[in-house]
Amino acid sequence: MLFFEALLRFSTVAILLVFAIIAFRHSPKNIRIVLGGCLAVSLSGLLLATLPETLAPPEPLAIGFRIIELPNFVLIWLFALALFDDEFRIDLPKASFGIIYIAWMALVQLAQHGLLTLPVETMISALDLASIALMGHLFWSIMTGIKNDLVPRRRAARFWFPFALAVAGGAAILVQSQLHQQYPEAVSLFRVALSLPLAIWGFISFVKLDLRMLAFGHDAFKSDKIPGTEIDPRDQYARDRLLAIMDEEHLYREHGLTISQLAERMRIPEHQLRALINRGLGYRNFSSFLNHYRLAAAKADLSNPHCARKQVLQIAMDVGFGSLASFNRVFRISEGVPPSEYRQKCLAEAEPD
Repeated sequence: MLFFEALLRFSTVAILLVFAIIAFRHSPKNIRIVLGGCLAVSLSGLLLATLPETLAPPEPLAIGFRIIELPNFVLIWLFALALFDDEFRIDLPKASFGIIYIAWMALVQLAQHGLLTLPVETMISALDLASIALMGHLFWSIMTGIKNDLVPRRRAARFWFPFALAVAGGAAILVQSQLHQQYPEAVSLFRVALSLPLAIWGFISFVKLDLRMLAFGHDAFKSDKIPGTEIDPRDQYARDRLLAIMDEEHLYREHGLTISQLAERMRIPEHQLRALINRGLGYRNFSSFLNHYRLAAAKADLSNPHCARKQVLQIAMDVGFGSLASFNRVFRISEGVPPSEYRQKCLAEAEPD
């Protein structure tokens, strides 16, 4: 049993570390891939920090492994969020929650090793609640994006990924709580066996340099729009009709417009419209498609001297945004500056010398 566990454990660690090295060298600026590499390193630390006593490393090395494995749960949360959100950023709330969670986990480990006098059971219960909150937020984020997602593979993954994660987590909790005391060696082997398939999948993907798998076919952090090259000739009329509705009828200005409402307006099936916007026009989600038009209209008003006294909020609402906060966020991501600063720059350039 010990031999097989050691073989599985060290093989998995080797695969994960190769995974991480290729990730960091190949795409150091892609947050999705960097998070995947960090997660691989952290999982390696977890596997090495939980070695059986007969294989345990010297104490200084073991402490290093425990430090490395601390952020693994937070990294799973962030990595999964990044997979399903083209506009994912590690903002202040996410960073703050992650740091607090990791610090709390570090305190729990120090207390468990007798280095601090703290109410360990209470702290573990609080940590469990925080873990449930993280998973709940992850599931909510994945499922609420189903209607907006236009990428077929990613949209399908939104259904099975939360289920698979829940089954894996439930199985791990069940095994830990019911069998760990009676069969500790078997439970340890089971943990390693859970990690190996994922490590092998990641390794094969990275060795083939098919990093686009992590973006479901596209590096979304370069652009949320890709060239449309897959227009079916039978959809040419629908494409022209769609562009006319957006360019001439300005339907994007309608608040709360959904893809089903647009499909009904065009009198075509929703799945056909999804494929047309995704493969034909190159957008990965419906909000990016709408925001392309909304931002263009907003920029025209912001740079127009005749609209200089028009409030930014009014412009945002007129072009279809539901709130000033969402408009500011989308505008800053697109232009790198807030709308008010963009307006000042454009109006200053428009002033006669």
